Amino acid sequence: MNSLTKISIEEFLLYFTIAISILWDPIRHFLIPTDGAGRTVIVCSLVTLCNRKYFSTTINILKYPSLIIWTILVLYSLINSLYKGFWGANENMTLWGLLRALYFRPFIFLTLLIVGLRENRVKCLYVILIASFLYLCWGSLNLHSWTVDSGRQMSSLGNSLPLFAVTSFFIAGVMYLNGLLKRELFLFICLLCVFVIFSSGTRKAFGAGVIILIGVVLDKSGKFSFLKILRLCLISYVLYFGISFVIENSLIGARIIHSEKYNVQLVENEWLNKFLMLFLGDRSNMYLQGIEVFRDSPITGIGHMNFLYYYSGATHVLHTEYIAQLAENGLIGLVLLMWYYFVLFCEIVRKQKQIGIFRTIYLFALISILFINFTAWTYCASYVMIIYACLLDFVYSEG
Repeated sequence: MNSLTKISIEEFLLYFTIAISILWDPIRHFLIPTDGAGRTVIVCSLVTLCNRKYFSTTINILKYPSLIIWTILVLYSLINSLYKGFWGANENMTLWGLLRALYFRPFIFLTLLIVGLRENRVKCLYVILIASFLYLCWGSLNLHSWTVDSGRQMSSLGNSLPLFAVTSFFIAGVMYLNGLLKRELFLFICLLCVFVIFSSGTRKAFGAGVIILIGVVLDKSGKFSFLKILRLCLISYVLYFGISFVIENSLIGARIIHSEKYNVQLVENEWLNKFLMLFLGDRSNMYLQGIEVFRDSPITGIGHMNFLYYYSGATHVLHTEYIAQLAENGLIGLVLLMWYYFVLFCEIVRKQKQIGIFRTIYLFALISILFINFTAWTYCASYVMIIYACLLDFVYSEG
């Protein structure tokens, strides 16, 4: 613990910038109602990364194979959107503001996180966990800012609050499995995450949390034996009845059952279409509209954020990463995204074999993102950048 308190000025600025970057949305929602594109955190991050102590590390990080693919995707998206025209730029958000929010801020934040983890993984994980914990508490306790949306109570932070709970759960799980958190503290954080997810009634956060939980359980089990397989079966049995109880007696369950009322013909097979309605819920129409947009411009799409104005009456961006890439970035964007995930998956498997340690939590974290992507736009989401950073650090670290 003493090593955590011994910190240089450069390290302090690095981790302080990471904490402020994570907490910036609550700060601007509840304290300073301005700077939605994150000018402040971008400047602080660039100053930190350009510090001579971290500059060489930053350059080396940008050579990671997975990050190279992600960088290509970001650059392609930026150029493609500029070429197509930002129809979404208006009196409330300038073109430069959109560029900052969509491309510069998330990419710089991702790089900053990886630098922090490379500098001192333990310290950085504590900083991320504490900042995420404050994020959850801040968003949950500001009850005056909660509103009713689609029959559920929502913080002014929107779905980012319950989805940050998934990230917090993942970070706590990594630290617990590496002996950095006691079981009691880990369980307390888990309970907080469950409270936030259930309060907001966010189905994708609930599903992603279950996926992370399975990863933690498998990771903790280590090498398989008959007793461990039996224990996993018992846990799965309990989870089955627990989830059944949740569906029958909670807001999340009510929203899952309500999803059956959506009647969008995505596929001809009636049984499969009913399953998709149950799985996608109110995002079903976005899939249908997104596919229609894709047919009009299949190779390069219509440019990020333009779905809002491409179809009259649209009130939200495409809340599905796959269709958003397909419709707004075209086949090129979707192929780049899936290439990134494929390479990252292969690197995680390779790292597992290299270190010879059973670390399924990283693999299941990636699966949780793939799951969230079906009903959320994660391209520039901070909670996803945190998970990406931890996965990239795990894959490319020397230890």
